Amino acid sequence: MRILEFYHPMKLISKDNEKFVNKRGIPFLSKRFKDFEKLIKQQVQKQYQGEMLNGRLQMTIIALFQTKVHCDASNLAKSLNDAYQGQVYLNDRQIKDVRVLVVESKKLKTDCFYTIVKEKDDAQMEH
Repeated sequence: MRILEFYHPMKLISKDNEKFVNKRGIPFLSKRFKDFEKLIKQQVQKQYQGEMLNGRLQMTIIALFQTKVHCDASNLAKSLNDAYQGQVYLNDRQIKDVRVLVVESKKLKTDCFYTIVKEKDDAQMEH
């Protein structure tokens, strides 16, 4: 079982909050989100160059915010699922267990987040 940990010194944003529809009714993602996803991929590449994780995965996200102004915890994982795909794991469908912890503190100097991705066998997924 492998465990990977990543640190990102930036605010975690929601993919759902960055979806828009143009005048023709075609959906698109904002430049802000595309830039966010590109930066995440660059940071992951700097932090990990090993083989992609296999099988069933558990993802834990710890998002630290300076204020209460942020999206819902339930929307945070989607942004990372796609950004990590192809670098940390082959397909985000491998993630069978997602845990999100949101911490709000005025004492923080900056917004940031940590991600822990673990390979799990079937017996571990039940606990």
